[in-house]
Amino acid sequence: MRWAAVEAVLLMQNFDAKHFSRLFALLSNPMRLEILQQLATHCCRDAQGGCCVSDVEAHIDLHQPTVSKHLKALCEGGILERRREGNRTVYAFSDGAALEQMQQFLRHYQECCPRKP
Repeated sequence: MRWAAVEAVLLMQNFDAKHFSRLFALLSNPMRLEILQQLATHCCRDAQGGCCVSDVEAHIDLHQPTVSKHLKALCEGGILERRREGNRTVYAFSDGAALEQMQQFLRHYQECCPRKP
């Protein structure tokens, strides 16, 4: 059995429906997807990576309080992390654990789908 398949089986043995529901709900909001897209496009170019709220706000049509609210939710969900740089808070992608869990979740069900010829 491939390692990814083993991980998927272990994940599904410890399946927590509420946990996955929260993760998928985070990504069901179109504005949060837009924020993630902007972070991936404009803020991941160097090792430090990351953007502050005003950087994200400059690329999407949302006001600062709304952007901050969505960034906070993405941090709480483990998709993003934040760090202080002087008087700025910088947001960047986390280590990817939450996204990897979602991939394993989907991979588990994908293996159940019949393949089309």
